[in-house]
Amino acid sequence: MVKFVSKAKVHPQILFAEIISSLARMLDMIEGYSSHHSHKLGILSVHLGKKLGLDSKYLWDIFYAALLHDIGEIAIADNILYNSKVLSKMQLINVWEHPVWGAEIAKKLPSLIYHKRSLTQRQILDIWEHTIIGEEIARQVPSLDGSAFLIRWSHEWWDGSGYPDQLVWDQIPLGSQIINICDTYDALLNDRPYRKAFSNEDTLKEIKTFSGVQFNPELAEEFLSLQPGFEKLLSRLEREFNALLGELLPTEKELASFSEDYIMVTLRVFARVIDARHAYTQTHSWRVANIGQEIGEAMKLPSKEIEEIRVAALLHDVGKVAISGLILDKPYYLSKKEFKLIHAHPLRSEEVIRRIPGLEKVAEIVAYHHERYDGLGYPRGLSGSDIPLASRILAVADAFDAMTSDRPYRRALTWEQALGEVERHAGDQFDPEVVKVLLNLVHEKYGLKF
Repeated sequence: MVKFVSKAKVHPQILFAEIISSLARMLDMIEGYSSHHSHKLGILSVHLGKKLGLDSKYLWDIFYAALLHDIGEIAIADNILYNSKVLSKMQLINVWEHPVWGAEIAKKLPSLIYHKRSLTQRQILDIWEHTIIGEEIARQVPSLDGSAFLIRWSHEWWDGSGYPDQLVWDQIPLGSQIINICDTYDALLNDRPYRKAFSNEDTLKEIKTFSGVQFNPELAEEFLSLQPGFEKLLSRLEREFNALLGELLPTEKELASFSEDYIMVTLRVFARVIDARHAYTQTHSWRVANIGQEIGEAMKLPSKEIEEIRVAALLHDVGKVAISGLILDKPYYLSKKEFKLIHAHPLRSEEVIRRIPGLEKVAEIVAYHHERYDGLGYPRGLSGSDIPLASRILAVADAFDAMTSDRPYRRALTWEQALGEVERHAGDQFDPEVVKVLLNLVHEKYGLKF
């Protein structure tokens, strides 16, 4: 397990659960939710599952599938995700690549079946092949195999008109059915880009209307019988969620059976989701982690601090998922309002990471990785040695990788060009000592001189 966390005496099962919980918070940020949608869905789904007498292992699968049900949404472009108008056919295809968010946006169209039938058989197959994104990502997380299947089928409909596999009736796992009805209920109660929130009365009418169509009639009836208690249940959201988090932990045997460091594997999945938001950031966090680690080792830092830098690098951009790609990918000048959003992202990252036990120092490193050595950075305008050394290292590693990668507004720089830029800004943007270490590393490993 991650060494500095074990020294903090955080129980590995609790740490694992908290990381998944924070990943769920990040997914809600992607959609712009401020209503803790994933956590509400987890509570409601388990509550309904308990009423149906499901065993604890199946409740575990349902709980984590509910938390991560929107993980495949990373495949949807922001110009579609935040669209408030009717979508074109090509945009519909993009939406259909994600079985969760796609189902909601597709409701804007007059007839989902009409558009589906207007596609060729090959196009339909191509679309369906992409609906397993969420399942594939979840399957990489230790012990979430059962949850992965439930994520895949959480938008199948009782009458067979759902997707990705057009399952019908009891072919749809009960856990997926539970997530579907609870997700629909909470989604209808909240604003979307294309509609205002439904009233509770109208939401219940929708559930009744789609009983036998979208939902198993018996499950819908059970759900409606429990619904009057939901408001009280969700009024204790944090307490109820923390109770479930403690109750539905993976067993030590399950985690011990995983051959790798399951905490680091889970954090890498977290980083993959962050980076997948934009084509140009694919594997960015992983590369920054490797660069930061090499700088830390060259500076002969303690292994604990090097590991903190590595984890901070994997998670450093989590706050950016709350910013529309229409802003992040903008090829020209940003407005003051847009700059303000960008400058706030390190603190959003800190907020998410600090909730994970044992990662408090990592949260601090991430919070300050956009500070400048001369004090002109953000979010707090720290300067020199007031900026944690790990943050100064992360700043150099992040900037170097960003400069050597394509961006919407420019092509990637060569290593020589990027290192020249880093050297030019030593003493103003970057810590001169950290820059010197990076230049020496590149010279020793690749023979490049500056």
